[in-house]
Amino acid sequence: MHSFPTPRSTPSLLSEREVEVLTQWLVCDSKRETGAALYISGTTVHTHLARIRFKYEEAGRPAGTKIALLIRAIEDGYVTLDEIAQRFGVTLSGDLDGSMTAGANFGGVERSCHSPHAAQPRY
Repeated sequence: MHSFPTPRSTPSLLSEREVEVLTQWLVCDSKRETGAALYISGTTVHTHLARIRFKYEEAGRPAGTKIALLIRAIEDGYVTLDEIAQRFGVTLSGDLDGSMTAGANFGGVERSCHSPHAAQPRY
């Protein structure tokens, strides 16, 4: 049986801007696309992500990959799996035993950066 993480009760490890950059990057295909969505450069996104990884490393919770950062963001309550799935147009269903199924319908939606402001399907 899998347990779902609960948000940490300790002060936030990341700044508000770092959380914004991280959560946007998690649903984008590249740092450049993330930067475009946030009106900053890809280099600035890279710098934010490097600082975020450093903070997690210093806290004894390394996160060297995108999936590891997603896990940390969920653990720390910065984002939920449902929120990420919604940005991809995926519906998650499951119960508390950890079993989940996912279905996606990307028909006509540009799959470059998955944000609430991403292009809508064209029919």
